[in-house]
Amino acid sequence: MIEQRHIDYWRQRQREQHYQNQCLSHQAWEDAQRIAVMLKQDFQATCVIVFGSLAKTLLGGCGNWQSNLSSPDFSAGQRAGEDR
Repeated sequence: MIEQRHIDYWRQRQREQHYQNQCLSHQAWEDAQRIAVMLKQDFQATCVIVFGSLAKTLLGGCGNWQSNLSSPDFSAGQRAGEDR
């Protein structure tokens, strides 16, 4: 039988991990916005798209942005018919 103190500990760790993951996702989104601005200013991109695990996490999906192996995925370019 599992003791209640172990269950309580596990639940507390789950809450703490969830909070840390939310903080990391928030920071990642802020970083992504700064990167998008840089791509637009320095490389004249008119369209920047974030995709992959970061986008899934931000959209409430099951992305794994917090993994040490994760990296943000971007696509940048100019929209058809737009000149800079």
